[in-house]
Amino acid sequence: MVFVGGPRQVGKPSFALTFLPDMDESHPAYLNWDDIAVRSSLLKGRLPADQKCIILDEIHKFARWRNLVKGFYDTRRSSTSFLITGSAGLDYYSKGGDSLQGRYHYYRLHPLSPRELNTDPMPEDVGHLMRFGGFPEPCLKGETRFWRRWQRERSLRVIYDDIRQLENIREISLLELLAEELPHRVGSPLSIKNLKELLDVSHETADRWIRIFERIRSAGKCSCHECEISNLFIHLPLEGAAC
Repeated sequence: MVFVGGPRQVGKPSFALTFLPDMDESHPAYLNWDDIAVRSSLLKGRLPADQKCIILDEIHKFARWRNLVKGFYDTRRSSTSFLITGSAGLDYYSKGGDSLQGRYHYYRLHPLSPRELNTDPMPEDVGHLMRFGGFPEPCLKGETRFWRRWQRERSLRVIYDDIRQLENIREISLLELLAEELPHRVGSPLSIKNLKELLDVSHETADRWIRIFERIRSAGKCSCHECEISNLFIHLPLEGAAC
């Protein structure tokens, strides 16, 4: 069994469909938890027959999905391969203890790289990625107006859907304010003190919110040993780069 995680809108379902003969969402082996009919069948323990590979998309939205998937795998592992896709919830799960230990391999799907745009990348290919990011939809469309709208909508979904689902945060609007502030601090030493004063919250709260963004791969800190900076801040809203 394989888990494929990664940031929202990076193209996990499209990637998963490449393992099916028809590469179509209507294929019986593609099961999306958001589909009411599919959800009902899965809860009754029903899986499509005679399928060598079954894709379970967004099933981690179900509170008891681990036991459900474990049952499917244990009863059909000799004849069926399972591919599980999901975003923030699946990433969180892969970092903790679980009842599926030894039953799965976890992989993370990253945004597009220069060689995925062009097998022999030119400077303009790198420039295109720097301008529009590596997420497939805005990158391939290549329109500034669309990119700005897409970026704003994705940011809201990450905050109000992904983070709210994973964390108990009352002042979610302040988290949105923090998300808008972080790009202005790229490449600078990170000061929790300045952030807590901006947001008017405690030092512990500001630090916890930064760690939340790190866990969902929307931001990160890296160490620069040569210049003795331990918390150099980087923001990863689009490219999904790592330091």
